[in-house]
Amino acid sequence: MIECRNDIRTNMMYVLYKIYKGCKDIKNPKQWQQENYVLCWDGSNTLKLLGTPYKFEVINSKVYLDDRVSHYYQVPCDWLRMIKEQLLE
Repeated sequence: MIECRNDIRTNMMYVLYKIYKGCKDIKNPKQWQQENYVLCWDGSNTLKLLGTPYKFEVINSKVYLDDRVSHYYQVPCDWLRMIKEQLLE
C-alpha cells in the first residue's frame, strides 16, 4: 500500500514539475480552469493548484505536495496531464 501511495505522489510531483517547466516560457500570469479547480501561474516562479483542500505548489523549481495526497481521485490528474502535454508541444 505504501508503494502505491508513493507512486501516486511521485507521478503527481512529476506532472506538476513538468507543467512548471513549461510555464517558465510564459512571462505573464496565466490561469487554467476546470470545474472548481484553477491552476495558476504567476508569470515568474510560482505554480499553484487552487480549489482543493490540499497543497499543490511549485515554487522556484521545488514541488510542494500535501502529505495527505495518496489517491488519484484527490486531484484532477487527467486535466493536469492534458495541460502538461499542451505546454510541451
